Amino acid sequence: MIPDRSERIARLFNAARERDETERAAFLTAGCGSDTILRREIESLFGDEPSGGPITAAISADHTADTAATAGRATDRSGFQPGAVVGKRYRIVSLLGRGGMGDVYRADDLKVGQRVALKFLPAQFAAESPRLHRLVNEVRLARQISHPNVCRVYDIGEAGGRQYLSMEYIDGEDLASLLQRIGRLPYEKVLEIARELCAGLAAAHDQGVFHRDLKPANIMIDGRGRARIADFGLAVTTESRTSGEIAGTPAYMAPEQVAGGAVTTQTDIFSLGLILYELLTGTRVFHAATLAQRSLAGCDAEDLVRSTDIDPRIKDVIVRCLKRDPAERPRSVRSLADGLPGGADPLLAALATGQIPSPEMVAAAGDTRSLRPMTAAVCLGLAIIGLFTAAWQIRPMLLYRQVTLTKPPDALAERARQVVTRMGYTEPPVDSAYWFTTPQTPREMASKRSALYDAPSRAPRANGLFFVYRQSPTVLVPENALGVIQYREPPADVPGMADVTLDSTGHLLRFTAVPPRGSPTPRASDWVGAFSEAGLDYRVFKPRARQWSPPVAHDLVATWEGTAADRPAEPIFVGAAAWNGQPVAFEMTPGTASETTEASVESGGSVSQLTFLIMTIAALVGSGILARWNIRQGRWDRSGALKVATYVFGMGLLVGLLRADHVPRVRDEYLIFVRIASWNLYYAGFTFLIYVAFEPFVRERWPRVLTSWNRALSGRLRDPLVWQEILIGALAGVAVVLFREAEFVVPPWLGLAVPDPFTSPMDGLGSWRQWASLAVFTHIEALSLALAWLLMLLLLRIALRHDRLAFAAAVIVALPVGTIPGGHLLPETVVALLISALSVFVMLRFGLVATVVEISVANALLRLPITFNSSEWYAGRSVVLLLGLTSVIVYGFHASLGGRRLFRRSLAWTR
Repeated sequence: MIPDRSERIARLFNAARERDETERAAFLTAGCGSDTILRREIESLFGDEPSGGPITAAISADHTADTAATAGRATDRSGFQPGAVVGKRYRIVSLLGRGGMGDVYRADDLKVGQRVALKFLPAQFAAESPRLHRLVNEVRLARQISHPNVCRVYDIGEAGGRQYLSMEYIDGEDLASLLQRIGRLPYEKVLEIARELCAGLAAAHDQGVFHRDLKPANIMIDGRGRARIADFGLAVTTESRTSGEIAGTPAYMAPEQVAGGAVTTQTDIFSLGLILYELLTGTRVFHAATLAQRSLAGCDAEDLVRSTDIDPRIKDVIVRCLKRDPAERPRSVRSLADGLPGGADPLLAALATGQIPSPEMVAAAGDTRSLRPMTAAVCLGLAIIGLFTAAWQIRPMLLYRQVTLTKPPDALAERARQVVTRMGYTEPPVDSAYWFTTPQTPREMASKRSALYDAPSRAPRANGLFFVYRQSPTVLVPENALGVIQYREPPADVPGMADVTLDSTGHLLRFTAVPPRGSPTPRASDWVGAFSEAGLDYRVFKPRARQWSPPVAHDLVATWEGTAADRPAEPIFVGAAAWNGQPVAFEMTPGTASETTEASVESGGSVSQLTFLIMTIAALVGSGILARWNIRQGRWDRSGALKVATYVFGMGLLVGLLRADHVPRVRDEYLIFVRIASWNLYYAGFTFLIYVAFEPFVRERWPRVLTSWNRALSGRLRDPLVWQEILIGALAGVAVVLFREAEFVVPPWLGLAVPDPFTSPMDGLGSWRQWASLAVFTHIEALSLALAWLLMLLLLRIALRHDRLAFAAAVIVALPVGTIPGGHLLPETVVALLISALSVFVMLRFGLVATVVEISVANALLRLPITFNSSEWYAGRSVVLLLGLTSVIVYGFHASLGGRRLFRRSLAWTR
């Protein structure tokens, strides 16, 4: 039933009264009175949609008609009664709808015996050549298109002084009426309609026809649920399109249509994006009945869609359709269809259209199935076997396994306190700190915990492992950004402060103390006890005149040279100093070590620091420029960048608080916290900036590298793909350690000497708190290294413009970093090549998560103490480490299966 006209007008009148007040203000600003406003609103509503019921083709509202013509249309009551014969061929059955471009009747074609729809132009427009031209144009263009998803147009004729066209009758309902009736459509149905509309539009675009008035009222859903595009009354062709003409329905017009610009394929794509959003949500993006209202509404469609919670895969498609710049929209409706969920690979479709896939699309891409059970089982077995093999064979390559560590840190600390007491400093300490260290160059020691020696010539033994102890009669308050006590940090300026350096067996290597205040009175000191603490025989050492400057105030200096009983061929230099007869310094060093002046050391350190500063500033500036550009272009992943920065800050803060030497005073403890937090806030900000700068380029170039990464960032921590990469990454990390161990296992087979073991951070041998700090730090460092590795790959790809060349270059560039000098160039180069190639393969084949886990596992095995000897005092830490890594590997195997069983009942492998 068609509603009575008076009821229709009354309903529209009430609707117009309830319209948004901002739209009324726009009309008043244009100089219209309230009556005119109301009348135009009623007319716009009356003409914008059909009067009701199923129609053959959706009828466009003619928003370019003048007021007189619209008023004339509203008062036209002429029509055809059921049973009337039109053009001696069509028998009228019923009125289907009445709209801005005329009336649509259901009729029977008496000549061919089929049901058709007749669209009549209003009588008052019959003499207007533009209207007639538009009707003829609709027939001409529509007949060029033959497709199941396009309503067919047959012919044009005249009856009763009115022009009409005959078209395919569709027994169904237009989308506008359907949405008004049910609100919104199910997700799967929207995808089905979207594909059909893309197919219909593709057929039109192939003929060079642009619809220009795509909207729900012009889309029919037939009895089989198939979408059909209708009403090509405003369509234009590639040849006939002109700039400056404004035509269409304001609520569904593209920005270039509103501005009178050229119509292209992307114009219809914009309208299609608006329709898809309305089908999913039941609401329009733009509530505009006139061009003035649409102009006031602006073009914030993209931001509006982004803020909704619709499925991210189709959300990304709609957002790309609604780009303000037509060049940023999909290049064709076919590429748009490929990007729809369930169609072709959405990542490939997005890249084919020149668009950067969103993080949500990247997370949704990739293989959604879990890892094959056979593959997962093989990875599990190899990872577990490799893990314990690497732990068993790690002894030759690490320094701490080459020395005797018979005493735990607490015992060595007690031994150091005994040395201080025997040196004459009997006052009980208020505060103390200790750590392990190794003899290194000043540049290396600058990045470690303690700057124990000023130059290599001051190192007592070239391959030793030393224990450093500091005590003070006052609280030791660290003033550095790390919040840790270091050698001479805080400064040794309180009488009674002392520090002791012991070797791994507890023998004295170095002692310094701050003497009591007062005028010096030189007197002889007894150094026999100091030599005894160092494990040296005072009688075999002879006084020698040698330049030596104690690091503390003194009034007496003595130097000796001799040998130790266990090293008779190695000359040893011993220096000692006293204040008022009380020892304030004692140090033993190899006497044959080359001298290195402090000036040259400081100069080299200054150059190194300046280079680092310049590189850091360059990285900040470059990242800032790229990040600003990505943000302005809307390419950046704001949520992901914030999550990564927050994670880095939180874990870095945990590392700092675990590692810091805390004090019992609230003010000083607060300052320590502020320094640690400030440093980690800077580091997190730097990470955020770099991530924003290069992540969009990776998402554009290698999106699958970030698939599991984005899944993890979105909270899908139990996703099989995430744990598949964790399992693969753990296996790769174990392989890296095995490659490293090959540098120490293979040379003896080739008749070569075993390389010197390399050092690692000694915090793992300190307290349990220091061990935990280093364990967490290895993960944070792995995250930074993985991002840097990915950035290097990206820069090489941009520079070389070829993937394979970039990958090969990355392997070569990483050689200096991956090579550990040991005296055998060929084995070291081969190992470095294998590790670099493996890292590139893991990154590009599996992803960023796998690379982070690879570096984390390798760092943990190479930096945290490992032993299978239960009598070693750090055996408990080895158990915790190996159990932790094993648990990660086993759970990675379990989660990567995605809940599937490993065996069938027949004990056969399953997919």
